[in-house]
Amino acid sequence: MWTTATDELPDELWLEQSINTAGYLGAIGYGLHIAVHFAATHYLLTSQNPLRWKLHAVNTTIFALGTIHIATTIRFAQQAWIFERGYDGGPYAFLLHEESRPIVLVGLSAASIAGFLIDGLLLWRNYVVWRSWYVLILPGCVYIVNIVLTVANIVQSAHTYIGTWGPNLGIACWATSMTLNMLLTTLIAAKILYHRRRLLTNGLVNASAAYLGAASMLIETAFPVALISCIFIILYARQNTAENLFIPLIAQVYCVAPQLIIIQVYRGQAWTGATVTRAQECSTLPSVQQQRQQPKLGSAGDISSIHFGQRQSAHCPVPEMLHTATSTEDLASTEAFEKHHLDASEIWHNKSAV
Repeated sequence: MWTTATDELPDELWLEQSINTAGYLGAIGYGLHIAVHFAATHYLLTSQNPLRWKLHAVNTTIFALGTIHIATTIRFAQQAWIFERGYDGGPYAFLLHEESRPIVLVGLSAASIAGFLIDGLLLWRNYVVWRSWYVLILPGCVYIVNIVLTVANIVQSAHTYIGTWGPNLGIACWATSMTLNMLLTTLIAAKILYHRRRLLTNGLVNASAAYLGAASMLIETAFPVALISCIFIILYARQNTAENLFIPLIAQVYCVAPQLIIIQVYRGQAWTGATVTRAQECSTLPSVQQQRQQPKLGSAGDISSIHFGQRQSAHCPVPEMLHTATSTEDLASTEAFEKHHLDASEIWHNKSAV
């Protein structure tokens, strides 16, 4: 019976399908990237921060890298199925043997540079939340190793019949990259959760505060990058063809993650050095429960010895996060904290004068 179905083996068809579908997934990610890029551009151009032009240059560079990668991915697919469909062995042979072409290497290089940028940004964010260079020693060393392995992988991929799907430095490269992402993400998340627990335990902030929400933490730690990288490296190490589905998507996620952090910073919902300092100071204040257990003044002598005067300003300034009220509940929580904070400061000030 006459049929138009191809006689290729299922494994060969699955390879072609995975690479073809990967282009569509990458295009979806690029659409999201466009939206995030212009949102970040809006915040940067309307900001009065003196660093806005430097961050705008970074934002534009990231967008250019994402555009280059998706463009090279689409062009390579066109070469395989349209322009060179008569290649000896068909599209399957073309995809296996021609991945060392310059257009592929350009796209791979663009994705790698985007990865370097997001890892570098996470290193900076780690310093912001930890306020210590010592925390960056181990991640910094892994970061340097990752750059060296990535460059070596690109150079090796330029050789014919080796490429990114062959036996190369790919596993070591991606494993190092994933380890770095997970390490940086864990360090940032651990510090934010620490401050969150201290502030909530002392009753100083509502759980829905902008800085402490789940969405803010996912953006701040670039969790999507770590998650997708983890899935990819597992498939890559097992030589599973499904790994191809994630390659264009990872590049766009690498680009979107730092832009989301930029948006968080300029919306006033990201952790800064001042925020960390204030959170540390405020978390040391006596909690509401502790204040309820404080002994009351019980004698006239005690009362007469109190020097009444103008309220002293709190030793701990209200954290920036408490001024960013995203709902009526947050605003009420902020006002309650400010009242509790002033009362606590007055009690301790008066107690010291007794």
